[in-house]
Amino acid sequence: MRPRTCINIVAACFASILIATTANHGRSESSVQPSGRELPYPVTSFGSAIHDNQLYIYGGHRGKPHKYHVESTSGEFLCLSLKSSDSEWQVLSTDTASQGTRLTAWNGRILRVGGMQPRNRPEEDWDIYSLDEFKAWDPVKAEWESLRSMPKGRSSHEIVISGDTLYVAGGWNLTGDSEEAEWFTTMYSINLSDSEASWQEHPQPFTKRAIAAAASADSLVFIGGMDDYDNVSDTVDIYNVRTGEWTKGPSVPDVKSNRMKSFGAAAASRDGKIYLSDHSGKIYTLNETMDKWSEVGELASPRFFHRVEFDSSGRAVVVGGASRSLGQFNTIEFLALTE
Repeated sequence: MRPRTCINIVAACFASILIATTANHGRSESSVQPSGRELPYPVTSFGSAIHDNQLYIYGGHRGKPHKYHVESTSGEFLCLSLKSSDSEWQVLSTDTASQGTRLTAWNGRILRVGGMQPRNRPEEDWDIYSLDEFKAWDPVKAEWESLRSMPKGRSSHEIVISGDTLYVAGGWNLTGDSEEAEWFTTMYSINLSDSEASWQEHPQPFTKRAIAAAASADSLVFIGGMDDYDNVSDTVDIYNVRTGEWTKGPSVPDVKSNRMKSFGAAAASRDGKIYLSDHSGKIYTLNETMDKWSEVGELASPRFFHRVEFDSSGRAVVVGGASRSLGQFNTIEFLALTE
């Protein structure tokens, strides 16, 4: 059997398609850009969530592509109110510096899961670790509360919630200076309503990282990514939380015209529908029968390794990321999708 993908090979593959610049590019004429709505700095591979019409951001990579070190990785937890056009970013806390950490809102709290942490200095060889952290932001105490850690560290993953259950899928486990990554073939889940609950494992029919994911009713939808053979995937896998069965969904559209478009994409759900923002700049929605994608919008500044959320008015909020030609973004685009 072919050995698991070497971390350095994957890094070289990604670096070859991304220009290493960190200028503040990507301001769009068609998107809404109220004063103070830009991120404080350009960033990729961060976590985001919206709760009570407030946008939360955690961590991320703030340096050149694949220059991973302690100075390029953020541990800041930021918040921006979307209730006012003149609101400004607030730094709520600083905790574990990590990139690829995932956030989601549940029961009035912001949950934080996994991520990757470099521990080497800029001039040193990589010493990077996937994190097993599972924490919740307590808005009353204004601090992070440690919850039950995952069985193993996990990064380049995705998380979704269905009901009171959190699912963690895709990704790999990095353990220091090893050139081999452990790719996950199982999905984790945990019952958030049970403080004594343990993590459960479920087989997943893919071995991929940098996927996108969102939930709709009883279905969890996992999209695109890169597999352990360095192939960018256009496949869509759907998990039924009631039956435990996996099915295939429609492939990401038009991947042949842009082989990287489903790598580092972002997905979110609104009113029970799944939305995908990929590297082409287009935004798609998946129909109710989950067998067809339809284009419903397009970014002024195409990007990947970004995040997409929805505000209280139903607008798509597309945050940060990078493009092949312009590098990292600090901009946010607000889009009213056409359906």
